[in-house]
Amino acid sequence: MLTLARRLDLDQQRLLLAQLAHEVPPRSLAEQLAHARSQIVASGLPLLDRAGLEAEIAERRGER
Repeated sequence: MLTLARRLDLDQQRLLLAQLAHEVPPRSLAEQLAHARSQIVASGLPLLDRAGLEAEIAERRGER
């Protein structure tokens, strides 16, 4: 198996190692954000518009 794995390119080797170790390869930021958005939508919470986002940021910073 190792002889066959050496024939793979580096990215394929990394993917194979991750699968063998039962690890999930890291997701891209875009995938993480899409997943977070889908969880928010599924929860029934409304998504923030720009004004709502800016208000949320200001509130967390302690601004008003």
